Amino acid sequence: GLAVGLGVGLIASTVLLVNPHRKRQNDTTEYIKRLRGFRITDRQESFESLCLERADSLGQLSTQVHRLTTEAFTFAAEASRLRRTIDSTIETGVARATAHLDRMAHSDQMTGLYNRRALDEMLPEIMGACASGETDLACVYVDIDHFKETNDTLGHDEGDRVLVHLAAVLK
Repeated sequence: GLAVGLGVGLIASTVLLVNPHRKRQNDTTEYIKRLRGFRITDRQESFESLCLERADSLGQLSTQVHRLTTEAFTFAAEASRLRRTIDSTIETGVARATAHLDRMAHSDQMTGLYNRRALDEMLPEIMGACASGETDLACVYVDIDHFKETNDTLGHDEGDRVLVHLAAVLK
């Protein structure tokens, strides 16, 4: 009778203690394999596969993993959006600054007319277009009679106003 009692006790303990432990261990191992194989394809469907419909501790753990993964994806998406916004803002700012510097380098700041540097850069292209018959070229030389006297007697501010007015007329 004692051997039968010990045998039944051993079977009962295996069924009640060891088998549930093995099942929990196997379930945990399977869940870890699922996590390792996790790839984001369809966001909603993929994240849902991380959540186990169980009431035990593995189910609670899977719910937390699902929540944290969803939050991490949301944060990563927001960080990516912010990076694109920052990159675009920087790119736009650099383009504006470059265009502004180019205008400053190629035109007179007071009158807005092209300067000699611009002429030096544009002239070969203009001459090529003239030589091929694509366009005609006219050259105008403007001299303001007695401009030095105007500057000296009325002041440089008045001389600047004359230059700005002449530039507007020429444009």
